Amino acid sequence: MIISKGLCIVKKRVVALLIAIFISLPFGLFVNAASPAVVLSPQTIMVDGTKIRFEVYNIDGYNYFKLRDIAYVLNGTESQFGVSFDATLGTILVTTGEPYIPVGGEMVLGADKSSTAVKSPQKMYIDGKIASISAFNIGGNNFFKLRELGDALGFGVDFDIDTGTVLISSEKKKVPLTAEEIYAKCSPAVCYVETYNEKGQKIAGGSGFFISSDGLLVTNWHVIKGAAAAIITVPDTGKQYDVAGICDCDEKNDAALLRVNGTKFPYLNIGSADTVVGGAEVYAIGNPLGMQSSISEGIISNPRRLYNGVYYIQSTTPLSSGSSGGALINKFGEVIGITTATLLSDQGVVQNINLSIPITVVENFNRGSYTPLSDTSVTLPRSITLKRTSVTLPVGATMMMTASITPYNAANKSITWTTSNANVATVSDTGEVTAIAPGTATITVTTVNGLKASCTVTVEKTSKITYINITSAEVILNKGEQTKINIEVVNPQSSVYTLTCQNPDKRIVSVKWDGWIGDTTSLTLTGVSSGQVVIKVYLKSDPTIYDTVTVTVN
Repeated sequence: MIISKGLCIVKKRVVALLIAIFISLPFGLFVNAASPAVVLSPQTIMVDGTKIRFEVYNIDGYNYFKLRDIAYVLNGTESQFGVSFDATLGTILVTTGEPYIPVGGEMVLGADKSSTAVKSPQKMYIDGKIASISAFNIGGNNFFKLRELGDALGFGVDFDIDTGTVLISSEKKKVPLTAEEIYAKCSPAVCYVETYNEKGQKIAGGSGFFISSDGLLVTNWHVIKGAAAAIITVPDTGKQYDVAGICDCDEKNDAALLRVNGTKFPYLNIGSADTVVGGAEVYAIGNPLGMQSSISEGIISNPRRLYNGVYYIQSTTPLSSGSSGGALINKFGEVIGITTATLLSDQGVVQNINLSIPITVVENFNRGSYTPLSDTSVTLPRSITLKRTSVTLPVGATMMMTASITPYNAANKSITWTTSNANVATVSDTGEVTAIAPGTATITVTTVNGLKASCTVTVEKTSKITYINITSAEVILNKGEQTKINIEVVNPQSSVYTLTCQNPDKRIVSVKWDGWIGDTTSLTLTGVSSGQVVIKVYLKSDPTIYDTVTVTVN
């Protein structure tokens, strides 16, 4: 019979084999203490099923092992760790995951040192953090409790009481993570997915997550269905990448595996099915209502809920529109499901019934070739223009250049800005132009496939030109969706001026003015119903000074 961790009372005897380990180093002073009884341990030691002889001592009912012996034996396994000693500070340094470098003397059986055993004064640090592990010095060598070390480093320790055998496993034990640790570890791998039709218009937004660094992305089938093009946005840098195509899909189980153009993506490890149990803690990371990198927590309500002919993981983890295709994650930071749907009562009351497709659905998906989303490529721009072909600025002024790209899904994704004369005017990677000194410079914007548009910037010591600049050429909204557009008044002739706007159809989009910050204000636009309007913003005192923005509501 094998007694697992935490069980120690069997029949009439108590077996407490919290074993420990050694490091052969030049130690200095030792703490004076009453010497406990020390005897050679009679137990057999098995490592991954193989019998291995160690120098082991029993102190007050506990077995103690040499640290470097364990490091030597576990070297090359997933539980390997490096060992070193800082003689200046008198500290033992352990680094998990690093190969162990032998120093000589490992696995050498010594003489019976049962005459002395004192508590070791040395501190141990594991991955830079101090570790509280029981240790004794026996005959000049440090020995540590094995089970305490196993708990700290993640390898397995058990005891077979029937045969008197200590069992050591190199298989890494899973350690539950806090919500903070799960968010830090997993959220970079969960991205925002936008899909577009043949005209380059946005049709949907959802979530997805990487399961490999080379661009394999999991999402729901309904997120990608019918898309002619798709772009993903990664949360850590905000960079956008094209979806090359679909590797595989399962329409019934609402799952798809995509190939994204790019490399070195953060990705999630796939969890085992035995962690999908009722009552288990779970977390959902996705983009509910477009709010990227949102995390929520709950428990598994039912690990195998049959609904409309499909088996789901039912949980209390809140989901919303936009969460589709996100990751359902267990307490070890592993993905176990694809967040898919939430159910409401007939009255629309939330019942905390949230459904995720088991990640096992994608395990046998093709991961090699892929099918493009559309026969017609719409991911690269077909045209690019700038609002103005020439502007005049006073020294020190700034303004945003706005590029209009067709199709819209490529906007602000694969364009670069350059200036012909940085001594006159500079331009940032977002299109912000800064006037440096009198003269003329050409600002050029270039798409990934080589299309270009230019604007001549004339910089004067002082400028009498006033104009309005809306920093968005076009906006696409869904019904009920809101966004803000910034509006600059460039070189106003007076510190007192008022802007107004002309909205031809409030039934399509509503407009609300926001406050001023310097010479910049903004409009909040809300999509009301499907259609398109051109909103004109102008100076109330001089309607000839204006700019426009095209707003499309899907």
